[in-house]
Amino acid sequence: MAIEREPRRDEPDEGAEPKAGIDRRTFLRRAGAAGAALAAVAAGGSLPTAVAAPQPQLLVPRHRLGIGLEEYAFSQAPPTDVYSKLEEIAGIGYQAVELIEFNGFPSVERAREVRHFLQEANLRGVGNFHLTFATPRNIRNSLDAFVEEDKAAGMINFGMVAAENTPAFQNEAAYRQMAEDFNRWGAITKKAGMLFYLHNERWVYDRDPTTGKVLFDVWIEETDPDLVFFCLDMMWIEFTSAATGVDTVHYIELLEQDDRIVEFHVKDWNGQQPALGQPPSTTQTDVGAGVIDFQRIFQAIQKPEKYWYIVEREGSPDPTNTAQISYDYLSTLTG
Repeated sequence: MAIEREPRRDEPDEGAEPKAGIDRRTFLRRAGAAGAALAAVAAGGSLPTAVAAPQPQLLVPRHRLGIGLEEYAFSQAPPTDVYSKLEEIAGIGYQAVELIEFNGFPSVERAREVRHFLQEANLRGVGNFHLTFATPRNIRNSLDAFVEEDKAAGMINFGMVAAENTPAFQNEAAYRQMAEDFNRWGAITKKAGMLFYLHNERWVYDRDPTTGKVLFDVWIEETDPDLVFFCLDMMWIEFTSAATGVDTVHYIELLEQDDRIVEFHVKDWNGQQPALGQPPSTTQTDVGAGVIDFQRIFQAIQKPEKYWYIVEREGSPDPTNTAQISYDYLSTLTG
């Protein structure tokens, strides 16, 4: 007569019910695989090692994070001298600043003083913005002086803000004429050892009223890739996208092909339209607190180590808090 025995803990029970959620065939297959693995160990082998899941990668290199040092950022409360905030900015973790001395420095001597301030705080000066019109002292009549001053201040690049926003300028012909100017200015600044770059305001994504062409595209097509580069302001592209159909990722991919990006302006938007009589800048918020999908945008960048990422928020009620929150968000963003 056969003697019945209890099944061992390390072998399957032919009559046992499979565990909940696993059918009988799967249960037996898994039990057999476990037995095979143990047999391999007994023969001098080793258990198969699990493949580690890939770790999420930082999307923004921390050593390339900077902040826009401008009147918008630090003029709401004393001290009004923005350069008095350099140590504080460096203490947060920023590596660089971009200046907004629209009218240039008062003198070469002052520019050298600013360079000293930056060096003392161990911050890079990645560029300075200038205007084409809008003020008496502008690029058209003061380019040579601006170049000399920016070099004295230790700027890496030479920036320009497209401040013109009237019907006379919002057409293809005007943008082609501006592109000719940019090529000429780019040659001069390149000779001085700086790259000339354009910043996009929201209106450069308007379309020609006759042809429907996006005006910003005229600049890209009509400027020399060796002389004219770009700072892409993410917020203004996203802010206008619903009305114009433009997309930040599209321009990143387009401009990276020809190595034409020097930096990004990283601003966030609360998703609302400005109140009646208020400028669109009032809809800005701290980076990471708004509706812009920065993860999607940064994942599209192929050479993240190559560019500077300049945090901005125009008219922040608490600039230092904005700087801290924005840095914390960007320096830990993964994807």
